[in-house]
Amino acid sequence: MVGNIELIDDTWLANILNRPVYRLNFDPVGDDFSTLKKMIYQAVQNVEGKEIFIHTRVPTVSLMSCRVVEALGFELMDTNVVFDKPAESKPHQVEPFILQFAKKSHHEACRKLAGSCFDRSRFHLDPKIPNELANCIMSEWAGNFFAGGRGEWMVVALSNTEVVGFLQLLRRGTDTLLVDLIGVDSNYRRQGIAEAMIRFAERECKRFVKVIVGTQVANISSVRLYERLGFRIRSSQYIYHYHGI
Repeated sequence: MVGNIELIDDTWLANILNRPVYRLNFDPVGDDFSTLKKMIYQAVQNVEGKEIFIHTRVPTVSLMSCRVVEALGFELMDTNVVFDKPAESKPHQVEPFILQFAKKSHHEACRKLAGSCFDRSRFHLDPKIPNELANCIMSEWAGNFFAGGRGEWMVVALSNTEVVGFLQLLRRGTDTLLVDLIGVDSNYRRQGIAEAMIRFAERECKRFVKVIVGTQVANISSVRLYERLGFRIRSSQYIYHYHGI
């Protein structure tokens, strides 16, 4: 027996990649490899015929699902690890940097930083996506906050008036704060900025009881940061990409 299979239009990413983009969601139950493969194949065929891009996440414990999507041409791009912790209220300032919520005047600086400070995202790891385009995706991701499209809050770290770090945040339900995107200028790393921005968010985004964050298993520095802040692993997923012809 298998659960529902659905392809959801990802119009935001489609506009950047300039081709149809879908997010594949499926919930396999049991170990019916053939049926699951047939259902996903049919869903893909329904939108095939164009230069499509499909992305999906598979729990690392579901090896049968991994075998299915790999048999259909999906390629493993990344392993995502999700951490959580109780929200706390601790000191957050880190001299000489200033922490505050982003203003409209920080828009272009945050977009520029997001377009230059990432090199390990799943888009950068995909050999079929040029680095320039991967940078554009991350830039638009941060810019989407200022357009009102994604994010409840953004925290920025300033050196004088220069944006050297940003933290984009989402609300999950009524009690959970999600770290959506975090970036620090390469010239200002290992100075406690990422830690301070997370502490700032915990303290200033009030009424939350839990904080969630995800990172790549290969990003050891981020894993150590989150463990140092008291986060603990709650789940992990493989991220797959499919490029149609």
